[in-house]
Amino acid sequence: MAEPARQGFAAFNLAPPVLRALKVLGFEEPTPIQARSLAPILQGRDLIGQAHTGSGKTAAYGIPLVQRLRHRGAVQALVIVPTRELAIQVTQSIQALAQFTDLKLLAVYGGYDMSLQTAALRAGVDLVVSTPGRLIDHVWQGTIELDQVHVVVLDEADEMLSMGFIDDVERILSWLPPGTQKLLFSATLPERVRRLASQFLDKPVSIRVADTEETIPDIAQAYSTARGEAKLDLVCRLLKDEAVEQALIFCRTKQRVDRLTRRLRERGIEAEAIHSDLTQARRTAVMKRFRRGAVRVLVATDVASRGIDVRRVTHVINFDCPANPDEYIHRIGRTGRAGRSGSALTFIGPKEHGLLKAIEKRVGRKLERWPEDEDQPSPPPRPRRRRRR
Repeated sequence: MAEPARQGFAAFNLAPPVLRALKVLGFEEPTPIQARSLAPILQGRDLIGQAHTGSGKTAAYGIPLVQRLRHRGAVQALVIVPTRELAIQVTQSIQALAQFTDLKLLAVYGGYDMSLQTAALRAGVDLVVSTPGRLIDHVWQGTIELDQVHVVVLDEADEMLSMGFIDDVERILSWLPPGTQKLLFSATLPERVRRLASQFLDKPVSIRVADTEETIPDIAQAYSTARGEAKLDLVCRLLKDEAVEQALIFCRTKQRVDRLTRRLRERGIEAEAIHSDLTQARRTAVMKRFRRGAVRVLVATDVASRGIDVRRVTHVINFDCPANPDEYIHRIGRTGRAGRSGSALTFIGPKEHGLLKAIEKRVGRKLERWPEDEDQPSPPPRPRRRRRR
């Protein structure tokens, strides 16, 4: 398929309210995943889109949804996501695209008053963004009816598989009306996700955007072998640098998130923690503060980080090395968003050098070795900012 990215969004014959929203949001031209996905989605084709975080995939399906939906007061489209945070983030992103329309959107997820969600649904909602379990609850209670749904999006399908939601997703897909357009977006395509696509999607268009076409070129990547207190010292020196607008730090477990947050505060660095043991109200409050810049340093587990899309994040620190190259790309993609530059530092343990080589192979470059002496407090150099949105 010819890629119309250089022609801008006008090449897709989008409605004036959509083009107006794109202009207000500063979208200058489509990212690769958008350029390749918009036309087939607008044509009603089923689609498999493989792209990593930061690629602009929410807009890749959000723009066609806003273009095609009309306010009717009944659920016409579903976006299914793995976590509550991602449900909130996706809803906010699509709402921004729909700001000059009368479409009604609602995020539906567990840990939030069911009666309030029900009241909002009864008032009339056109598009629902939901986690699988809570969507099933509403369908069973009759507060969400699927008979008028004509498009469904599965976002981060591989993550729904890893979190054990794939059976719920299959159940939901089996309930949808015949001919429902199905769009599946995923960073990776494990065999179970491929089987799901083969079972439920009708002759889908398959699009894969290589990592190097997306956020990776915008992110300076370094690693360190520092351990113990030297590791914490290096992080504290980095975080005290004014070049760090906002930082996202990943730890392997909830206990390690809490411990590192406490240690940072003891060193005079204001940091907040986010993980699944916190109440939903607490997690929502922390994320709101992080998005508006009131929180400069956020320490998170991988699961809790889903849905974090904050453009001011200039640095990602993998305090604990990610489990695999895919998780590495997902983590560092939280910086360098939508054409901005960013920096990523990963700590490599004595038994993790094989994983470092696998990461370097995946991203197609050698990671810079970060000097660990006190004369090197600054972040690694960040690449020149690109203008493409």
